[in-house]
Amino acid sequence: MPAIAVPPSAAAIPPSGPTPSAGNGAVVEAPVSGEVRVLPGSAPPGPSTLGVPLVDERNTRLSQGLFGGLAMALNVSSADIGRPGVLRFAAFGEYYNNTGWPRASDEATGTAGHFAVDFVPLSWLELYASYSASGTSNTGSNPHFISAVGDFTLGAKAAWRLSPSFALALDVRATRLPGVGTQDFDSAGYTLAPYLLLAWTPPIPLHLGFQLGAQFQWNGVLLQQPGGVEDDIALGLTTYKLILLGLSLEFPIPIVTPFVEFTTAIPLAVKDDSLIGASGNALPIHAALPHQLNVGLKFSLIQNLTLLFAGQFSLQGNAALGVPAIPPWNLVFAATFAVDLFPTPATRLLPAPAAPAPVLPPTGTVVGLVTDASTSQPLGAVVVSVEGDAAGPVATDAAGQFTTRPLPPGPAKLRLERSGYQEVLLDVVVEAGQAKSAQAALTPAARSSRFLVTTTARRKPVAATVKFTGAETKVVDTKADATGPAEVAAVAGTYEAEVTAQGYLAQLREVELAPGAELQLAFEMQPEPKKKRVLFRDDRLELLVQVHFARGRATILADSDPLLDEVVDAMVRFGIKRVRVEGYSDSSGSRAANLRLSGARAEAVAEYLAQKGVARSRLEAKGFGDARPIAPNLTARGRELNRRVEIVVLEK
Repeated sequence: MPAIAVPPSAAAIPPSGPTPSAGNGAVVEAPVSGEVRVLPGSAPPGPSTLGVPLVDERNTRLSQGLFGGLAMALNVSSADIGRPGVLRFAAFGEYYNNTGWPRASDEATGTAGHFAVDFVPLSWLELYASYSASGTSNTGSNPHFISAVGDFTLGAKAAWRLSPSFALALDVRATRLPGVGTQDFDSAGYTLAPYLLLAWTPPIPLHLGFQLGAQFQWNGVLLQQPGGVEDDIALGLTTYKLILLGLSLEFPIPIVTPFVEFTTAIPLAVKDDSLIGASGNALPIHAALPHQLNVGLKFSLIQNLTLLFAGQFSLQGNAALGVPAIPPWNLVFAATFAVDLFPTPATRLLPAPAAPAPVLPPTGTVVGLVTDASTSQPLGAVVVSVEGDAAGPVATDAAGQFTTRPLPPGPAKLRLERSGYQEVLLDVVVEAGQAKSAQAALTPAARSSRFLVTTTARRKPVAATVKFTGAETKVVDTKADATGPAEVAAVAGTYEAEVTAQGYLAQLREVELAPGAELQLAFEMQPEPKKKRVLFRDDRLELLVQVHFARGRATILADSDPLLDEVVDAMVRFGIKRVRVEGYSDSSGSRAANLRLSGARAEAVAEYLAQKGVARSRLEAKGFGDARPIAPNLTARGRELNRRVEIVVLEK
């Protein structure tokens, strides 16, 4: 927190007498003049939220749950444990009165009290303990009233802050369940429950908690048969190992924090997937799962004291032997009080006596006007600094005027800077006792040009390398997790863009970048084929399959587009600079017609490569007709082989 300045009169420091000491024990000299500064100590563990803004981390008040440790609300343990050295005490009361539960003929009333203590010895460790007593009255039980005194729980939690918004914790607790109406060690059972906890605190008044746990119970008293399920409810006994789930939401706002919480338990290894109901009837597991919804309010208007009022509601109307039984409704009220055992005290800092002010030599100033060179209008927000002057810069006002701080007489160099304008250096001569006038005009800076590049496959970003060659050479890498285009500044001019990515065909594109422009380039990458159909051997690109044309024409069929895309990929990956596309035909028809058709087909392939970004200066096209056959023209297969396109590498 920032230091609080207190006027000398408010400090009540005598002008003479014993030397006072700071709050931290350090002895300081009493000031002759000046101010007393107070550095605040530790903030309270739970500050009052009266007058606190709606979105403020102080609104989140840590309080204890029914199990004794810090909780989001009542049953979901919190992954946040606060700062070390804080001790918390809590007291809880519970009450319910339900008719027709756990059997239709029953009327059940229950009360309970819990007392808990919680301590954070280290920044990552929380220790807690709780003691509980309860009494239940049921018209269907014998006796009607059953008391369980001496539930005792010990727990420990290790917590880590993963980021400002996320926390993770591991919580382990053990509970001793007493016998009916006893306070001795004749225990009804023991439970052990480990939990994994997560907490998320976004930058809005919301706090979300999640827990995943398991419960193991060892019973020292046999569970009752149907008709005695009330005893099991009173003692909190279970038969099965349980998977425990919980989700909690709280909305920390000033004074009051509303919350809602859902918990459930899933029994394991249930025979025949069937449970015994309160009336002795068979119930499927899903019909008796203890789903519970908790809603309530935390009040935080008193410093270090949190009051809680909540209602617990069962979302499942059935009770079954051996699983936790949830009454239809239950009221809970609680109070948590926090104490900082090791607070940092506030510190008062007293300034040393002020030294006599030195006699300064005569000074002068520079008064100036700055305008826009293109419009001649006054230019505000121009930063004016003086080289070698430690006093700091000044800025022009809306009228473009400035006055420097006092400067020693003699030559001075002024630096004028503003975003979007070229920097100006101004030489002036400062005269003692004078305000030297100066004027300057700033020229707008030329707007830089840049490429905005995205590389995608099926509309999802992929990692690729894009190399621009032209007026200058630039390389930019795009990312697979990119949320926007990659930016690269470049001088204006003509460029050839070369795109390569692991597992995808390389691409080429000719682009023109205008001065001061932003050029958006989007490349949709095509996956490499599993088997290459274009090989670089000796002085040519060998096509393992032929380019297909319309019969008797120079129109490339669409099924050959992927093959020619592989030609572009090979030119990029093998650094081939120039090629010649050669067209050939069979001996059918006149030689003149064959020569024209083979030349047109070679030109069509060259034009396709040019459209895919290969510069025309890198391409030649020539037809050879029926010359240079590679198979006899006596068979249909031989004529098919002779109707071909070859690509010869001219320069690499």
